[in-house]
Amino acid sequence: DNPYIYPFTIFSVGFISIFYALENAGISFKINALFHTLPSYSLGLGWVSVALIAILVSFLLYKIKPSLQ
Repeated sequence: DNPYIYPFTIFSVGFISIFYALENAGISFKINALFHTLPSYSLGLGWVSVALIAILVSFLLYKIKPSLQ
């Protein structure tokens, strides 16, 4: 029933995946240092923690939004 889970998770995972792929191609950004603090990022699994955070945020937004109206 939560319409936020899919878009939040896909956007978040896609965002970090783009930077991971660019870093592997030799193009690095300052934000990559932040990503290296994620668990398992060096193994290519940093997206898992990002997905879990996105799911949590979408769940909280879904629960809070009806009370804001």
